[in-house]
Amino acid sequence: MAGAQPGSSSNQYVVVWEWYHDSFGWRPYSPYVSQSLERAHSKKLKKLFLGDTEPSLSNYFVLFDRMEQICSKSDKAHQVRRIFYPQTSPAGCGRVWEWCDNAGWKSYNMEVQYVIDDAYHNTASSQLDLSKCFPQLPYIIDFEKDKQIRKESKYERKIRCANIASYPMTKPTDQDVIITLADIKSSKTKRFMGKITSLVKSISVPNSPKKGNQSNTAQSRQPLPGPQDLSQVPGPSGRRVRRPSSDTISTYLSKDSSGVDSNENLVDLDTSKDQTMSTRSAQNKRLAAPDTKNDILRTSSYVVEPPDADCAICYCPLAEKGGYTRQKDCPVELSQCGHVFHLCCLEQMAHDQINQTGIRCPSCKELYGVYSGNMPHGSMKHYVRSYSLPGYDGYKTIEIQYNFKAGTQGPEHPHPGRLYYATGFPRTAYLPDSPEGQTALKLLQTAFERRLTFTVGRSTTTGRDDVITWNEIHHKTSKDNRNGHGYPDPNYLPNLFQELASFGIM
Repeated sequence: MAGAQPGSSSNQYVVVWEWYHDSFGWRPYSPYVSQSLERAHSKKLKKLFLGDTEPSLSNYFVLFDRMEQICSKSDKAHQVRRIFYPQTSPAGCGRVWEWCDNAGWKSYNMEVQYVIDDAYHNTASSQLDLSKCFPQLPYIIDFEKDKQIRKESKYERKIRCANIASYPMTKPTDQDVIITLADIKSSKTKRFMGKITSLVKSISVPNSPKKGNQSNTAQSRQPLPGPQDLSQVPGPSGRRVRRPSSDTISTYLSKDSSGVDSNENLVDLDTSKDQTMSTRSAQNKRLAAPDTKNDILRTSSYVVEPPDADCAICYCPLAEKGGYTRQKDCPVELSQCGHVFHLCCLEQMAHDQINQTGIRCPSCKELYGVYSGNMPHGSMKHYVRSYSLPGYDGYKTIEIQYNFKAGTQGPEHPHPGRLYYATGFPRTAYLPDSPEGQTALKLLQTAFERRLTFTVGRSTTTGRDDVITWNEIHHKTSKDNRNGHGYPDPNYLPNLFQELASFGIM
């Protein structure tokens, strides 16, 4: 781990609550149910009704003194256990490995997920023989085909890796059971895989999971399909604390945004004439409404014992209910910066940011997810001209032309239903056709497609409301520097890269 992050500790582990299925072994509860069980356990409660957290479990409750799950209709009991995994396990990284049958997607048991996840990220092989660790699972996992293959019959089933909320973290005691990757691969773990009627207390010393050979094949392996692809989740060696960050987080995860087309390159320059690039149009598709609670949880983790401080959003104590709910709310810690807020407060903040697929930490402005703006419909063209800008002798010039028309403000704008005006368009900006300028062009195209280049508001030059204005991404709108908005300016491109990075564009 590259340096300790706020709230992280080397002796903290992910806690997962599991129940024993007579046919399939230990099955993990969801992160939300595990969180509720962990909170109830820490408060020394005697019973927890699972339906309060997950409606599909409305017929079940857990008795903590007996560590049993009871069905209220049949009185059938199943053993329950509280188990710990390292932060680098799928439970700590917000990942779940699943296989598909005729009834739909089903998750592997947590120990199996751990082995699959390690093989996917840390080994060069495209296949994993599960039976070497789990004799009762005669399957080959083929990462290239995204398939589970039965060894004898060669019958295939689809597999995938999906993103979920990460499980809660806490410090285990010497009596708690810690399962590491080394334990799973050793004979010690076989005792977990039979029919277990009581918790095993023999494994209490944590061992760091063995890191596999980071070969080129493993590093270049493509993410498996799923609700969110793995490119948005760092691997075991990536920067993380309790949640994966969005490259993370990253976190809100964009459901309908696109970057610059990787297949579209700048045209080959012809010194005999100017050349024109194709038009990019801001289609402004309505972004899919985020599943607010789940998306926030993908960028954070629950805090079992909140700090003695106030929420920076509602200014209520973190240990008490938040300002946007009538019930006591569980605080969550953002993964990259470690700041803690009420979950309901983050939900309200996200709800107020209409059409957004990313959030910023209210305390430090750290970006989580893919950030998008509210720029209206418009177009972006660019041309390669034969002249040079001051300070860039020997390079041609890229002219960028933005064009918008007047229209009606949407719900993401300051005055929905009112007209907005496109004053001073088309507008032209200038970049040198140097390597740095070409990089800046691609990043500006990404900003345009994410609707970040312009916004609707008050013009700083005319003071008029409801007009399309620049949105904190500075452009050079003059060729020379007579009005302060042109060249030469050796600091412009470095400053532009910093501005774009603040929007998550790098």
